[in-house]
Amino acid sequence: MSLDSSITRKPRGYAPAHLANQESEPQGFAHVKYKRHPVYSRTEWLYETTTISALTTFCSAALMHSVSQFIGQLKWLYFKDGLHKLSHFEIFDEASRGPWGSIFMVTTVKWNLATIGALITIFRLSFAPLAQQVIEFVPQNVARPDGINVAFGYSHAFQRPRASSVIIRSLRMLDSVPQDPEMQSAVLQGLYGISSLGQFNCPGLCQWTKPYISLGFKSKCRNVTQESLQTQSCNATEGPITCDMTTPGGIGLATHMWRTSYATSYVMNVTSGILAEPERDFPEIAKFAVYRSSPDLNYEQRFINVTECSLSLTAYQLQNATASGSTGLSFGRVTEVNFGVENPWHEGSEGDVGSQIRYTNASTVYHLDIPSFVIGSAEVIALSNFLTSPIIVSEFIEGHSNMDVNRGLAPFITGNVDVAERFERMSTAMTDRVRNGPNAQLALGERIDSVQYVRIRWVYLIGPTAIEVVALMLAVITIYRSRESRGVPLWKTSALAVLACRHDRDGDLVRSTIRDMKEMDKLAGKVEVRLQ
Repeated sequence: MSLDSSITRKPRGYAPAHLANQESEPQGFAHVKYKRHPVYSRTEWLYETTTISALTTFCSAALMHSVSQFIGQLKWLYFKDGLHKLSHFEIFDEASRGPWGSIFMVTTVKWNLATIGALITIFRLSFAPLAQQVIEFVPQNVARPDGINVAFGYSHAFQRPRASSVIIRSLRMLDSVPQDPEMQSAVLQGLYGISSLGQFNCPGLCQWTKPYISLGFKSKCRNVTQESLQTQSCNATEGPITCDMTTPGGIGLATHMWRTSYATSYVMNVTSGILAEPERDFPEIAKFAVYRSSPDLNYEQRFINVTECSLSLTAYQLQNATASGSTGLSFGRVTEVNFGVENPWHEGSEGDVGSQIRYTNASTVYHLDIPSFVIGSAEVIALSNFLTSPIIVSEFIEGHSNMDVNRGLAPFITGNVDVAERFERMSTAMTDRVRNGPNAQLALGERIDSVQYVRIRWVYLIGPTAIEVVALMLAVITIYRSRESRGVPLWKTSALAVLACRHDRDGDLVRSTIRDMKEMDKLAGKVEVRLQ
C-alpha cells in the first residue's frame, strides 16, 4: 500500500518551530543563581527542586508533543516511500502516543527515521531523573564568630586573690599558706585517671584557628628499678625486715616485709626542694618515686617496679583547638614553649612571702613571641605542701601487719596502671586549672554551623541535552523531508486525516480528496456523525 501523491495542497507551516525554545529551558535553568550559596540565605518561596520538577515536566511535555507529531508525519512519509503492511499504520500511531508503543515499534518495524522518534520517546523517561540530579545539596561547615559563646581559657599568670589578713612573714609559717582545693582536685583527678570534658563555651561545634600560649605544668617519668635496687639495704634477714633504697633523683623509699606474714606492695614518696634550694630546682616543683610489687603467697616481693617522676612549671603553645558538647575541648597540637634557657624564672622582690612572685620576661625565641609569665610564690608553696603531705606520701602493706604506716591515697596500687600516663594526666589537669584559674583570659573562637549549599552537577545535563539535540535534528530532517515537492500532506497525527482517507484495494493506495488540513478541520466542524 502506498500514499497517493496526486493530492494537491496549499503550503502550510510546520509546527516544530517552537521546539528550539522549549528544548533550551533545562540548560537555562542550570544557571541557578543560588550556586555555591547557602540555602538559608534565600528569600524566594520557590525552591530549586520545585523549579527543576516544573521545568522538566514542562519541557518533557513539549518535547513529547513535538516528537509525537514527528512520528505521525513520518508515518505518511513511510507509506509514501513504498508498500507496507497496514498494521504498521497502527504501530506508528501507538508509537506517537507513548513509550510502550515506541518499544513495540522499535522491536517490530524495520528501523527508519521514525525509529529515532521512538527512541527519543523511550529515553525521554530518563529526562526527569537526570535533570533532578543536576542540583545537589552539599552540607558544608561554615565558621562564624559568636563572641563569648565560643571561648576557652588561657592564662599567663597564676595568682589567687588572698584576704589581707593572710600574710606570711617568715618561713616558719609556710605551712599555713592557704591551700587551693581546685588544684588539689586536679592532682587527684589526674592520678586516678578521671576524665573530664574541661571548661569551655561552645553551643555546638567550634574551632579556634589562632594559636595561644598558656602557663602550665609538665611531668616526666622513667623506670629506675635497677638503679634503685642496687642501692637497697635491709636491716635484717629474718623476722620483720625493713629495706631502704634511693632513686637516682635522691628520693628515699622504705619497704617492709615479714615472710609468711606481710609485705609492702606500694609506696609513694615525694620530695620538693622548692623551699630549701629554689634556685637549683625551679621550675621543678616536686619529684615522685613510686614503688610497686606483687607479693606471693609467702609474701615474697615479686615483680618489683620503681618509677621516678618529676613535676615542673612550663608553658604550652595551643594550636588548632576544637570543641563540641559531646567530645569536649581538644587541641590539634600542643607544643611546649622553648624559652631558650634552662631556667627563665626570676624571683620578685616584694615584701612578705605571700606577696612574692616568680616571673619570666617576654622574649622571642625561634620566631615565637613568648609573653611574660607570673606565678605567686604562695601558689607554689601551697602545691608543694599538698604534694608532700600524707595524702600523697603513702604506703600499703598486704598481709597481717600491725605496723603504723600512712596509707593515704594509693592511685597506683594496681600493678597494671601506667604510672607515666597517670602523671601526664595529672599535669594536664593542673594545666587546665591554671588556664581556667583566677587570671584566665578568653580565647574567642568560631562557631561551626552545617549549612546546605547548592551545587550544579553539569555532567547530569549530558543526557537531557543529547535527547534534545537528537529531537532537534529529527525536527529539521522531518521538516526537510516534508517539503512541498515531496507531495506529502502535513497530516501528522491527525485522526481526521485517517477518516478522510479511503483504501483502494485495486491499486493498493490510500487516497483522500481533501486538499489540506485547514479544509479538513473546517469540514469536520460542520459535519455531525454517529457510530453505527
